[in-house]
Amino acid sequence: MLITNREITRKNLYKIIYYAKARDYIENQGFREQKITSGIDLEHI
Repeated sequence: MLITNREITRKNLYKIIYYAKARDYIENQGFREQKITSGIDLEHI
């Protein structure tokens, strides 16, 4: 789910989706790194 205060138009729709996916990828990458290096069995809720 993406929450934004920007008006979504046809012109900016794909750019918003692209950046939302990029942010999600970065957040998950950090989570995976913590999961591997911590030695604890971490999982998403």
